[in-house]
Amino acid sequence: MVRWIIAIILVLALLAGWLAAWQSSAIPGPYTPPAVLDFIDKHAGAMIALFTLVLALSTISLWRSTREVAIAAKTTAQHTRAVERAYVKLSHVPPGLGAENEEGQFSVQVSVKNFGTTPAKVTDILVKPVVVPNNQSLPKRPDYSRIWGQIPHAFLVAQEEFLHEVRFKISPDQMALVNNAFTHTLYLIGYVDYIDQFGHRHRSGYARMYKPLTELLRHQSNLFYVVQEGYNYDRPRQRGEGEDWLREASAF
Repeated sequence: MVRWIIAIILVLALLAGWLAAWQSSAIPGPYTPPAVLDFIDKHAGAMIALFTLVLALSTISLWRSTREVAIAAKTTAQHTRAVERAYVKLSHVPPGLGAENEEGQFSVQVSVKNFGTTPAKVTDILVKPVVVPNNQSLPKRPDYSRIWGQIPHAFLVAQEEFLHEVRFKISPDQMALVNNAFTHTLYLIGYVDYIDQFGHRHRSGYARMYKPLTELLRHQSNLFYVVQEGYNYDRPRQRGEGEDWLREASAF
């Protein structure tokens, strides 16, 4: 279709040039047949109008084609970034929540892994305990306030993993409600912030529920996936969300 329009434009351009040259000459060319001159003289306005119409249609067609190409290129680029970018997730190493030590601290080995196909910069990891009565669910919006601990950083290539030990304190009264009275539930919630190879910032959520296990099952994981919405996710971060906005998210 576009080729035909271009061909018509070229033909009409030649005719228009010939017409302009003829009109600017006082004496018609000796090789111009009278019938042709008469036709041009009678239909010059229509020919110019037709040329203008074809030119307008070709311009619109070219604009639409260029727009479609631009949209396709943008869609391809977005798809490429979605497929090729890093996907960093938090998990934990069995048995999950470790036993209390002499200082009244509990620990968990957190696994941080890049499941994507390109590198990622890990700029923050937060894991904290939350004790909730059994008849209540977690808040709709996670409480990610940081009370203690350092902000870890790491660089992960595709499929690379590292372990990060998290220690925290839970009061004896709260643990008694969880382990003995069974009236409360202990959750571990948190996130990992990272920047992908394309300079985009992401946050991946983590939430597990602690269930005391018997001695026979002590080697199995005592942390179970939380299905409540808003706690396990991977999403783009809003501007200002996280601790890494003071520096530019440059590409790798």
